[in-house]
Amino acid sequence: MAVGNLELIKSQNITGVSSFEITNVFSADYDVYKIVVTGVEMNSSTNLRIRLIDNTDTVISTTVYDNAVLQMNSNTAFSESRSTSQSKISPFVLTASEDNNAILYVFNPFSSSSYTFFQSQMTSHNSSSNFIGRKGIYVAKTTSSCTGINFLDTGGVTINNADISIYGLASN
Repeated sequence: MAVGNLELIKSQNITGVSSFEITNVFSADYDVYKIVVTGVEMNSSTNLRIRLIDNTDTVISTTVYDNAVLQMNSNTAFSESRSTSQSKISPFVLTASEDNNAILYVFNPFSSSSYTFFQSQMTSHNSSSNFIGRKGIYVAKTTSSCTGINFLDTGGVTINNADISIYGLASN
């Protein structure tokens, strides 16, 4: 199904898990992907982390990920963070509410001749009605051809509900 130049590849509802994988979504058909995460409800606040899955269905958990993030809280000063040589990226700060939404762009994940880059933006609000915005850029410094993505929380928090749609950006 095409929406402009976006073509829906996969849509999935997630319930009752602390980690999950979406496989067989990145291919030679697209260079740019848009991942839309909506209606996320958590049982506790957490950072939802992401790792790539290569074409042998192995999660890339080595220290190949770098990031730069701008955190924009409505009740405190904005803050920036940067880190290198991480085993995952953390594009989403999710609160124990139903108001967590995010968009993640993924560039060149299937290419074996370039690094994979990410760009994210998300919104959330906590029980104190404080709003959180976050924008980030990330790189996976590996030239592995990747076909999927692994979402995880390392603190055992459960995703009660989430809708995830992955689109390919057609180049026509």
